[in-house]
Amino acid sequence: MTRALGEMLSGRIGASWRYHPLALPILASLVVVWIYGVLAVYRPVRSVSPSFVLAVLIPSASVFLLVWVARLCLFLRAGGIPAEYARPAWGS
Repeated sequence: MTRALGEMLSGRIGASWRYHPLALPILASLVVVWIYGVLAVYRPVRSVSPSFVLAVLIPSASVFLLVWVARLCLFLRAGGIPAEYARPAWGS
């Protein structure tokens, strides 16, 4: 995720997508939360209801889990970790 966000901030959206497809929604969520926090410092804002938080977090967590499972399946289908990376270099 860190590499994906770094690539996105550098303007390389395609590379960011290949690292992690959810980097853009995560960045958008972080920006919204940051703006809400900045606004809360300077003027009173309406508090967020717990039901709204759950209505946002449950679908987000579900999508994250589905993407993780799909990427894990693709990784395993491709053969997993190559043999040259499977054992640490310091043990040989």
